[in-house]
Amino acid sequence: ARIAALFTANSGAGPTLDQDSTALFHADHGNLDTTAFSYAAWAAARLECYKQTELGSGKRHGLWPKFWLGPADLYDTALTVFGYGAGPGGRPGEGTTTAFQDVNPYAQARPGDPRPIPIAVPDFTDTGDWAYIADPTVAPVIQMAYADNPGGLTHPTPTLYLVTSPTAGLMFSNDVLPIKVRDYFAYGVATYRGIGKRNVA
Repeated sequence: ARIAALFTANSGAGPTLDQDSTALFHADHGNLDTTAFSYAAWAAARLECYKQTELGSGKRHGLWPKFWLGPADLYDTALTVFGYGAGPGGRPGEGTTTAFQDVNPYAQARPGDPRPIPIAVPDFTDTGDWAYIADPTVAPVIQMAYADNPGGLTHPTPTLYLVTSPTAGLMFSNDVLPIKVRDYFAYGVATYRGIGKRNVA
């Protein structure tokens, strides 16, 4: 929910970044549009991601997005666009006469070009908005840190504290077992490169 909120904050523009005082998703960052999700819209979004440039230079990142993020309302469409499931398995026709007869380049992975993985995000309540993000192991756009797991990448089990002595405090006087759960973590946006959003009107 905390990570999803980074995509939905400020009417879908995301948090304001300290590095340039601009929203995460913004025209100045080249990662915001209003295009409804479709095969053609995905082609444009992934090209947009690929052409994002390094900080302080005009060199392109050259990264393709790995994850499609959207509401459950668009999930089945994403499965079709990315070639998941049985059937002819070709490119979605979108009204053409050659529906599903052309090759679908998104239906398989290639070196440096991962097959898009669709993720239905429960906290995406706008039925038209969708987003993309690059592989976090290659381009860590969003960072998370856990007090009980300095290495990151996995959310450790929260620490559980309880009073087990039968003669201590509430256990002795009221037959109550005090329990405390601690789960310390921090999160935030590292960069606007490798991520994009479509806020569909």
